[in-house]
Amino acid sequence: MLPIGFAIEADGVLLQHGRDFAALGEPQIVEVREGVTRTSRLYRHDASGIQIRQFIENYAGLELAATFVEVINTSTRDITITRVDSISAPLARDRYTLQYFRSDWGKEFSPVEVPLEGTRILEVTAGRSTKGMMPWFHLRGDSGRAISGAVAWSGNWIIRLEPEAPSEYRLSAGLSNWEFAKTLRPGESMLSPQFVFVTLEKGDHVDCAIQFA
Repeated sequence: MLPIGFAIEADGVLLQHGRDFAALGEPQIVEVREGVTRTSRLYRHDASGIQIRQFIENYAGLELAATFVEVINTSTRDITITRVDSISAPLARDRYTLQYFRSDWGKEFSPVEVPLEGTRILEVTAGRSTKGMMPWFHLRGDSGRAISGAVAWSGNWIIRLEPEAPSEYRLSAGLSNWEFAKTLRPGESMLSPQFVFVTLEKGDHVDCAIQFA
């Protein structure tokens, strides 16, 4: 399982889970339907008055999880949100191969496979989630590790794979921040799209697809 975090940009400042937010209280766990548990936890950034409620859903018998966040303005002023990452998580050290699909009229699901080198951004800004690219990726590690993820959203989305150190990467994904801005008045909130993912210590894209199915 990935160490699931989140990130937002508020009034031009990038705020990250684990660095800028303090947890409030204990996690709350409920069964939302048979075989699906949802864990929620509240976090606060004192300087801005922003609270984040993080949700993580787990599925019994599967290596599948989904995560999303609620961004809440508890301050007394308007706050402009310009980036919302449903997930922001470091990847285990490995040498990865990236797989994804390009998509266009008559050319849906055109496969791409490349070594993961440098910064890789998968993104759609056309307003339709599959115009140019599918909102899905797969990473295959030399160790046999497999990671697949998808942004469950019908509009603009982004998946970032950014190096943090040699053989270390950070995954972030959610709403595309291209021309995105949402002003939250005091007391208002917004939800991010779900990011759904599978992590396997040994496997491939077919094994991951079985988990999604």
